[in-house]
Amino acid sequence: MGDIDIKKFEEILLSEKIILESELREITRGNVNNPYTLETTSDDIDVDITDSNSLSDKFVTMEDNYAITKQLRSQLIEVLNALDRIKKGKYGICEKTGKIIDRKRLAANPSARFAIIRNKK
Repeated sequence: MGDIDIKKFEEILLSEKIILESELREITRGNVNNPYTLETTSDDIDVDITDSNSLSDKFVTMEDNYAITKQLRSQLIEVLNALDRIKKGKYGICEKTGKIIDRKRLAANPSARFAIIRNKK
């Protein structure tokens, strides 16, 4: 793969995977088995339904957790896909053009799937 140190990027991606799984485990109380599904858990909704503020706060917390979980799972899927591309010998190759993705781009985003195409004027 030219001047791209695949092993270095694999280590970075594996480290990212561990961090993302840890964050997901924390927010979903351990339910991180399948990153392709969006199953979130929240504290039981054990609030006094006559207390509208308490109920409202609980739903805001659930919505926040859902949004964070969705983002973390999306990032985890990208990392897992990048690791899969490494196994298949396709890492660092643009999925659209088939050209090599610039090393600086991979350094900034190790799970990048596409090269940046610059228009020449």
